[in-house]
Amino acid sequence: MLGEIQKTLEAHKREPIKKVPNKIPNKVPNKLLQAFPEMQSMAWSVYLQIAANGHLTTIQMAEALGISDRMVRKHINTLKAKGLITRVGSNKTGHWEANKI
Repeated sequence: MLGEIQKTLEAHKREPIKKVPNKIPNKVPNKLLQAFPEMQSMAWSVYLQIAANGHLTTIQMAEALGISDRMVRKHINTLKAKGLITRVGSNKTGHWEANKI
């Protein structure tokens, strides 16, 4: 069996590698990316976290994204200033909602 695999690999060794199409669409809609080209990719990651579950704390988002909670708060402020997210309720018991744009 291994001999057959080796023969196949050797037969196709010199062939150019075909580009594999990206069959997974971007999770951030293209219209948002076009409307806000200046946004950092990590800000979009925070946006996706909020869109998935607005009840997460900044510490939980930071752990999931591998950044500090201070950076999460910075990205939240950017998203809030752009009108992409809204806080519903109080700081203690409220949650974030991703706005439909």
